[in-house]
Amino acid sequence: IAVDPDNHDWNAPTYNFAADGSSCTAERVCKRNAQHVETAQASISSAVTKEPNCSEMGETTYTATFTADWAATQTKTVKDIAVDPDNHTFGAAQYTWTDGKECTASRRCINTADGDRCNETESEKGTMTSKVTTPATCTAKGWTTYTATFTVDWAETKTNSVQDVAIDEDAHKYDEGKITTPATCSKEGVKTFTCEYNAQHTYTEKVAIDPDAHDWKGTDGVVNVETTKAPTCTEKGERKFTCEHNKEHFYTEEIDALGHEMGEWEVVEKATYTKKGLMERKCVREGCTYKETKDIPKLVADEDEEIKGVTIITPGEKTEEEENPNTGAPVFGIVPVIALGAVLLSKKNH
Repeated sequence: IAVDPDNHDWNAPTYNFAADGSSCTAERVCKRNAQHVETAQASISSAVTKEPNCSEMGETTYTATFTADWAATQTKTVKDIAVDPDNHTFGAAQYTWTDGKECTASRRCINTADGDRCNETESEKGTMTSKVTTPATCTAKGWTTYTATFTVDWAETKTNSVQDVAIDEDAHKYDEGKITTPATCSKEGVKTFTCEYNAQHTYTEKVAIDPDAHDWKGTDGVVNVETTKAPTCTEKGERKFTCEHNKEHFYTEEIDALGHEMGEWEVVEKATYTKKGLMERKCVREGCTYKETKDIPKLVADEDEEIKGVTIITPGEKTEEEENPNTGAPVFGIVPVIALGAVLLSKKNH
């Protein structure tokens, strides 16, 4: 069988990219005969894949494509874009305050080349405004807030507070005041106001006389009262209360009548069989003449009891007095005794 000049057994292709990426050649060699070689020239396209900055060159990536189906697309990146001295990459802004009242914003480029950092910096001094945010008091300095604004877009507004407002000896904060000396019916009182910042800072105001602010007690705590009219059994008395602040201020109060204080009952006249007795009791209060009386019932004799000194007569019978008027003995007949309410001497069944 004759040699087939097209029946090759190819090794993997190799590629030769120009150092500047401008060209690329693909080549393959037959395994059976190294003299049999095929080559293909690529079409080159490029794109910037890394912009240059202030410290480093930029990079271009070159792409080689082939029409031969056995050659694959190849790429090569080359640092071939010159350094751009104005293309900085700045870090975060830093803010520096001077005396707490002025502020400067600054930033530094963070790009490096071979370990060396770019020294490019930018800065701007802020436009300052200020406002007292905590006023000074009688004991402490006040605070001022300073505000810095910037025109550059990479700096933001910043604030800082400084305790630089001088103490104001008149900047007190007084409470609502307390009555330290109450007003009375004859004298003004005192109200004391105390500063919340310093209790040693006070001022006072007068409190108007209170016509009703009497003190009916003396310094010993005992009520100033005297009896101006003593009560009796039947008449009310009167007591007078005098103000400790002004003796001309007083009021009076009635004292209830005492009522009678009765003593024990005493027999004034004893009862007899013919006459009621009498008892009496008197009010024991000095100067009172009031008294009360009550009857004592007549004595009642038992059945057939002989009453000494009494002569019983029957109708039509003469008494001893009639016969002897000078004897003086009491004589009663049956009928007269009954008429006088005396004790009956007859039997109970009469």
